[in-house]
Amino acid sequence: MVILIAYVIIVSFCKLRILESKIISTNLKFLKLFFVIFFSLSASISNAQIISEDEAYQLHKAHSDSMKLAFNEQKFDQFLSHYFQQLDLIPLIKSKDTYLFEYYMSSGYTFKSLGLLKESVKSYKDFLNYYHSKEPELSTYDKKQKIGSVSYAYSSLGNLYSKLSYLDSAVIQYKNNIKFTKVDKTVFYPSAINNYGLFFYLTKRDLDSALIYFNNAYDITREAFPNHHLNGSIRDNIADLYLKKNKLIEAKKLYRENFDFYEQTSYPYNKGNSVGIENPLEVDIPRLISAGLQFITTSLRLGHLNDAEDVFYRLEVIVKEFGNKIDVFPDAKLEYMKAEELLRINQKNIEKAYQVSKELEHFSDSITNVAVDRKNTMSQSINDLTFERFRISYELEKQHKESEIKTQKLNLWIISIAAISLIGFLIALYLRRRGHIIIAKNNQLIAEQDLELAFLKNKQLYSEIDSKKRDLSDFAINLSQSQEWAKELSKKLSILKQTTGRARKKKFDDFEQELHNKISFDNNTKEFYKKVDELSDSFYKNLKETFPKLSKTDVRLCSLIRLKIDSHEIATLQNITLSSLNTSRYRLRKKLNLSEADNLDDFIQSL
Repeated sequence: MVILIAYVIIVSFCKLRILESKIISTNLKFLKLFFVIFFSLSASISNAQIISEDEAYQLHKAHSDSMKLAFNEQKFDQFLSHYFQQLDLIPLIKSKDTYLFEYYMSSGYTFKSLGLLKESVKSYKDFLNYYHSKEPELSTYDKKQKIGSVSYAYSSLGNLYSKLSYLDSAVIQYKNNIKFTKVDKTVFYPSAINNYGLFFYLTKRDLDSALIYFNNAYDITREAFPNHHLNGSIRDNIADLYLKKNKLIEAKKLYRENFDFYEQTSYPYNKGNSVGIENPLEVDIPRLISAGLQFITTSLRLGHLNDAEDVFYRLEVIVKEFGNKIDVFPDAKLEYMKAEELLRINQKNIEKAYQVSKELEHFSDSITNVAVDRKNTMSQSINDLTFERFRISYELEKQHKESEIKTQKLNLWIISIAAISLIGFLIALYLRRRGHIIIAKNNQLIAEQDLELAFLKNKQLYSEIDSKKRDLSDFAINLSQSQEWAKELSKKLSILKQTTGRARKKKFDDFEQELHNKISFDNNTKEFYKKVDELSDSFYKNLKETFPKLSKTDVRLCSLIRLKIDSHEIATLQNITLSSLNTSRYRLRKKLNLSEADNLDDFIQSL
């Protein structure tokens, strides 16, 4: 985490600053290479060895065989131990679809028979999830082969959720079963409807809703599967429901139909009516005895002793014929004994009834004791295994923590060395970069100072150029005025040459005074204009930017007007007549784009 954060900081730092793109690009490449190598080494250190799928499959099968043996020998601690070891192997087995289907289904059934309901739920859910994940890959034949298993898983889940009091979840599973089996409409479809009816009958105690589902399933089964044993199961459910509603005659009729049905399909003496059921005793004898007992009980409640005796004697023949095989089904034998006890009581055969009752009590206690012993053995095994598992888990966790501490120390050393190296590299990079930035800033400062100095020099140069231009302009004006004055002076000199007497002396004095005034005027005018120019420098600049076509004489005239100097004085300063000044003002108005209504003096004052 530290290195990852450092990496992000470096990349961000390098992206923010791009003064030296080549150097930074090289550094970034170096850093990326460094982190790739580091993380590759870290991954190599942390990788653990994993066994192959075939090895996991063989181990899983070995545990399955051991589980079957432990279950048959009622060694439930060994059974569960192998089961937990199997769980660790499941994620490694990915391509053995048929095997995994059978494993999940058998696990669900086994845990259900052991009373471990939540474990059974987990196994059936794993089966359904695995089936639906593989369903797109299955062929049509494979899907048909697995309809019964999927339907049984849904039905078992509904039953398990009911026992765990998760009724909403149970409803969802029963409905899923009906929806799934409805597509192909095999015998599993009415079976799913019948199971949903049993949910209403046994769990919700809703007899009316249960009867609706039973009748629906019965209609479908009689029409599509008339010889299937499901007919007997549904009839039995309907008869039990009628019995609950105290409809004894309707119940007796259905029990008789059931007894006849099971007798025909189970009893070998009726081969002409057999439907060819394989291993009939393993499937139908218990149901036959149960149907007979229910018929006998109902008949006796109605007082129909002859009907009860007829069915019992038919049962007695079957029991004598297959007595040793019926012992395999203790519950069926117990029901038969109950039927005989009830019949003997109604026949007033007290002695025989008492004898059967004693046998029944002894046999019932034996069954109960076996069940209790088995349950106690299983509970004790589970408790022992749970304790052992906690102890092993503690030892494993302790070893894992010690190993984790050692690994963390090693990783800490690696990370510390890498972090120190990285920090050293960062510091070197920072100092180098800082030096380049300082040099760049100094170079930039020197460049700015050189630029400012050059600007000041250029400004001074331009100022000197403007001053020279003004001097040249003044010189040109003075030269022009001097030429005019020289011509005028030449004329006066010619007149002076032609004059004699006192008039000559007077003119000569005037001529001399005029020369003196001229010299004095030029010096004063030059000094005046110099001060005017100094005062009006910014005004000149603004005026030239606004009206670039103005001449030097126009600009000077504007400055004199701006100083509010009288027109006569301006004419005197410029050594021109008042009429010439008016002409200059007129031309200036046109250059300034003034109308006749605009006052020239006010306009110049506003600039």
